[in-house]
This record gives sequence, structure tokens and C-alpha cells, in this order.
Amino acid sequence: MTAFIDEVNGQPRALRRLVEFYSEKGASRLETWRNLAAENRDITFAGMGTSEHSAWLIHDILTASGHRPVVYDAGEFLHYLLDSFPRQGLFVLLSQSGESVETKKVTLALEGARKVVLTNSEESSMGRAADLCRR
Repeated sequence: MTAFIDEVNGQPRALRRLVEFYSEKGASRLETWRNLAAENRDITFAGMGTSEHSAWLIHDILTASGHRPVVYDAGEFLHYLLDSFPRQGLFVLLSQSGESVETKKVTLALEGARKVVLTNSEESSMGRAADLCRR
């Protein structure tokens, strides 16, 4: 078998672990997310590659619940929007490693803004800079 097939075959187990985590130890993080989302109608997502595209999974749900989500490529956001972008609302930054160069630079530059980081490494630079971090 290839590593890709092994990863695909491991997805049901990974999803079970995810549900178990948020049903138990992670329940308070869901409550924190719920509160952050309730306080912020404007939610800005930024990531690279599949991390960026994964934000679209929740986009329509947020829109239907009265939020105004936008999704950006972190590199484009960094180079073309960061300096003039308002710091209001909630920023959700996505990176598997928590060290993706452009996304990390955006995360660190948003000092003082409300930030949620989704990563596989809570101890990463991005994870440590977040108001809420979840792997």
C-alpha cells in the first residue's frame, strides 16, 4: 500500500478521535468558538492551498447564520490586503503545520486582532499567537 492509501484508510479512525475529543476534553473549545463567532459577524479566513480551501466547508453555514465570512489566500492577503485591512471581526488562520510562511506572517502581523488558528501543532508559532487554537 502507498502512504496515500494508508492515510485515506485511516480517516474513519481520525474522525472518531475528533468526535471523541470534542465530546469530552474539547467541549470547552467549542464553547469558546461559539462565543467568538457570536461576538463577530465578520469572519476572515486565510490559508494556503488545501488549508485555504477547507474554509469553504463552513462558509455557507456561517452566511446562513447571519455572519459575513470571506476567504483569502494567505499570500495575497499578506502582500495586498494586510496593511489596509480592518482589524475588527474574527480571523481564522489555517495551516497544517502552524508554520506556513505566509499564513504565519499574517497571524503574527494581526497583533491585537481576535484570532483562531486551526493547525496540527498547538505549540507552533501560529498556535501560540492565537486566542483559540485547535489541532
